[in-house]
Amino acid sequence: MQKRDIFLPGSGDFCAQIGACDATEVGEYLFISGQGGVDWTDNVRLLPTFEAQTRKTWENIKVALDAAGYRAEHIVQVLMMIVHTDDSEGTFSAKSVKIFEIKSEVLPEAIPTGTTIGVTDLALPGLLVEIQVVAIR
Repeated sequence: MQKRDIFLPGSGDFCAQIGACDATEVGEYLFISGQGGVDWTDNVRLLPTFEAQTRKTWENIKVALDAAGYRAEHIVQVLMMIVHTDDSEGTFSAKSVKIFEIKSEVLPEAIPTGTTIGVTDLALPGLLVEIQVVAIR
């Protein structure tokens, strides 16, 4: 089995600490680990709002796709996890819709299958959204 691990610029130290990578390519499949609203190039800065985190999440996914030589239209499935709170940024349902609106701006060619689930917490304190992706060439 041919396997290639991919790291976002700036994420290598964090990934090494937890023993993971941002994406793994196996054959014609690309598995992108759950990405969040983290700016890895700015001292691992977590963005402050749901919308900003969602935009950065899709941008991080795009970076992983580009690094592996994949395009948005190769995305076939997404798993989206939202910290389930109704707050000033909207309800769970409104946030689910917002994820797809932002995806359409950042990766307009991507038309994947998807599942959205509400969770109580994510891996990093303050992380509000995490998206996992599978792409196939």
